[in-house]
Order: sequence, then structure tokens, then C-alpha cells
Amino acid sequence: MRWRRSARKGGHHENHLARWRSYHGSRGTWARSRRGRRRGVGGRELTPREHGGHLRQKHRSGGPRPVRSRGNPRNNTVYVTNSQAGTVSVINGATNTVEATIPVGSDPTAVAADPRTNLIYVTNSDSGTVSVINGTTNTVVAIMGVGSNPLGAGVAPATNTIYVSNGFSSSVSVISGQNNTVVATIHAGGFPVGVAADPQTNTVYVAQAVHNVVSVISGKTNLA
Repeated sequence: MRWRRSARKGGHHENHLARWRSYHGSRGTWARSRRGRRRGVGGRELTPREHGGHLRQKHRSGGPRPVRSRGNPRNNTVYVTNSQAGTVSVINGATNTVEATIPVGSDPTAVAADPRTNLIYVTNSDSGTVSVINGTTNTVVAIMGVGSNPLGAGVAPATNTIYVSNGFSSSVSVISGQNNTVVATIHAGGFPVGVAADPQTNTVYVAQAVHNVVSVISGKTNLA
């Protein structure tokens, strides 16, 4: 099942999409270009007024080129992926300070947290891997291979399952959080990017950047 959505221009995923189109347009002769991948990424820090007056402090810069952030309500902690540095910054939500910096894979992009297990999952888009971080010790406890160019991640806490979108592979890797292994691979159309899981319905939604649609996956059958 697929839903249509409007395309969003600019940003980190658009650069990965350009690389995907270059790869498929050249019939597999794609060459990586870090310079091209950084093009168009920038922007400025928003003021408290632009945020509706709710922010009273400066934003905390996690590291070179922060891309994604995810909060863990279990311990009031925020995790920020720093793509150029290959690290994840751990921010204390009570003090808004960086408490730790964790090395992961190459070009970490998405981050997802499971509040039940206190584990954090980070997609490393250039490495084709997912790093698993223990939220108590702030250390990497597992690394697993997925598809090519993993960009999105979503967690279904009720089933202890993690869903990772692989842009270049046009697939979604289904990971068991119990043993950190890939238990299924689902075809997901053209350049899947964002992933969201609904714990109430056990349904997973995957945004496809090329076709401007959203794939709907059943968490019970792992079928789209």
C-alpha cells in the first residue's frame, strides 16, 4: 500500500538522492563525491523568536555537520548524529550539555531510540551498517550490516523491532532487537528515506523520495 506525499527539496537526504540518481543514471559507474555530498548543506541557527519564544538558550552544536537528533524519554537524553565526524553526541536534556561523544560508522545519518531496552540505533550511510548504542554506558555494543546507503530508522518498542531504510538498495531491513540480526528485507520502491512505526497498529511507514509516495508495511507479516 502506498500514499502520495509532496516532495521536499534541499537538505541532507536530497544530497543522497542526487547520488542515487547519479548512480542509476550512469548504470553502476557511480563514483563517490564527498564534495558534492556536502553541497547545499548549511543554514543558520534559529533565534528563540523564530522558535516561538520557547528556547532560552543557544543550540548545542554536537559536532561537524549534525544531521539528525532523537530523544530518549527513559533517561531525558538526546542523541545527535554528526555525519562528517562519524560520531554521535549525547546531550543531557536537563542541562543541555554534551556528556559524551561516541564514535560510530562513516556518515551517520538517522538515529532511533527504544525507551524499553534503552538502546539507540544509528544508521551509517557510507558504511552500510547500523551501530547499536547502550544508553546506560554510552558505548557501541553491536554493529550489523544492512543494505546500501541506510538513511532512516524507526523502532517498534512493542515488538522490539527496528526498521532501516536503505536508499541505494531500495529496501527496508527488519532487525530483531533481541539478538541484533536482520530477520527480513522488504522491497520499498525508489530511494526509501524516512521511517516511522506506529506501535498501536504495528504498522510501519516508509517515505520514498523518488516516487513521492509512502509505503505502508505490516509489522506482522513484513509485507508492503
